[in-house]
Amino acid sequence: MCHSRDEGGLGFRSLYDFNLTLLAKQGWWLAQNPDSLASRLLKAKYFPHNSFWQASLGSAPLVCCWGILEARSILERGLRWRVGNGNLIRIWHDRWLERPHLFRPFMPPLVSGVEFVADPIDAESASWNLNLVKELFPPCEVVLILASPLSCRLHPDKLMWHYDLNGLFSVKSAYKVVFNRRFEASSSQLSLSGVPMWKALWKANVPSEGP
Repeated sequence: MCHSRDEGGLGFRSLYDFNLTLLAKQGWWLAQNPDSLASRLLKAKYFPHNSFWQASLGSAPLVCCWGILEARSILERGLRWRVGNGNLIRIWHDRWLERPHLFRPFMPPLVSGVEFVADPIDAESASWNLNLVKELFPPCEVVLILASPLSCRLHPDKLMWHYDLNGLFSVKSAYKVVFNRRFEASSSQLSLSGVPMWKALWKANVPSEGP
């Protein structure tokens, strides 16, 4: 019933998934506003020695904190770095490539001493160092990297939500990520075989019920 009508469902929202999405929105706000009063209070009580992304529940967490940390996996599934100057992004471990789901390089480090995305960026011309990029990555990833635009001012790196054109977290796009994660197998099967049939069924010109 929670699948779309094109997939044979009725389009109802899953309350569990929708609740997780709303909690993830609160987690997004905390991550984007670390200097706010709420963020500082939660940090002081629950994760004083690390960030929101490394926080653990502890022995007696509040229900709201449990929910926000539970929904953190949703954020981690859709968050990636928007490359600015590359100083904050670990080139082999952080999520920064425009490759859905993984967002990281496939290959292990090929050249020692290269740790941050800033290393293959030419700061003077605000462009990628083509020779170093080709030395570090396989051809398929070279194409992805060179297609990533760099600002001429090389602004600081910024976390963004991959599934929104503006890079901002939205409940609508996050709900799709959550729902598809739980029903990935069935959704793919339906989308491949049933979509034309269900679309035709819902658009069928049938007589209405008589008096």
